[in-house]
Amino acid sequence: MERRFHLETLYNNLQDKSKVHSNVGVQSFEETASGVTVLATNGKRYEGSILVGADGAHSTIRQLLSEAVAGTDPVRAENLRSPFTASYRSIFATSQNINLGTQRPFIPDGTVNVAYHRGVSGVAASGVEGLVFWFLFVKNDEITRTPDCPRYSEKDAEAAIEQFGHLNLGADYTFRDLWNSKTLAAMFPMEEGVLKAPWNNGGRVVLLGDSVSKTTVNAGIGGNTHVEGVCHFINGLVGLVKQNHAPSTKEITEMFNSYETKQRPRSELILKLSAFVTRYEAMETWWLRLLMPIMRLLPDGLVSTLLGKHFAAAPLFDFLPKPDP
Repeated sequence: MERRFHLETLYNNLQDKSKVHSNVGVQSFEETASGVTVLATNGKRYEGSILVGADGAHSTIRQLLSEAVAGTDPVRAENLRSPFTASYRSIFATSQNINLGTQRPFIPDGTVNVAYHRGVSGVAASGVEGLVFWFLFVKNDEITRTPDCPRYSEKDAEAAIEQFGHLNLGADYTFRDLWNSKTLAAMFPMEEGVLKAPWNNGGRVVLLGDSVSKTTVNAGIGGNTHVEGVCHFINGLVGLVKQNHAPSTKEITEMFNSYETKQRPRSELILKLSAFVTRYEAMETWWLRLLMPIMRLLPDGLVSTLLGKHFAAAPLFDFLPKPDP
């Protein structure tokens, strides 16, 4: 599913779209015993009961929390400021499913290709008719840390294709072939890590999604993990508000802690799994290269079975009717 379509679907199902303020950031916030007031970059103030920082790996809310504790808890402040590292970078692109050189589709609909090269890997999937979603993963020469991970330009992506575009992603096409058919493309650092500091400030501010955990893309389950976190959070919030329409700061903080207690272990597990898959596919070390022929002996359905068990343990919204089995 395209992320744009996912977000569009969520937006289209909002009953009151007037509460969505696009292209507006947070400049600062003030917290009281009964709520939070946000000063936005448009100069306006917005009041609410809680502040949820679901604003990405370079979270402004997380940075503000870091600044707030810098004088009293410098270790926590540094972890909030710099929780993730990047050992790999990636090009993510969408291409028309037609090889301009051969005038044939790159891959049939519903197909996934994965390629392993020394220090480089890639994946292509044709989940939407007529389109191919694909990645080029490249090991960096050095490890960087947020907020100082590189911001890549189109020229950086072109340089990566110049260096690695000759490598095959499928049996009869290369990364360059896909690049020549692209409609959208961007390069980004693949940050990874789980925020060690508490995910809330002990008050009415909490962090969610990419602001608390980031994984490499190869395993393809980082986004699913964040949806699980949202589910745990919303279950706790709905349950709390049903008990008390104006919960105290203490009750809110307890709910925030419960959400983290449930979600942190799964985030840390997926971090380790994703890190392994990325390094395995790039054949990063000698022992991973030795492991490859052994991994090929595993039954085809084993990985699917293990992932199925993991996802089966994921939370559901407990205030909605249970879906049919």
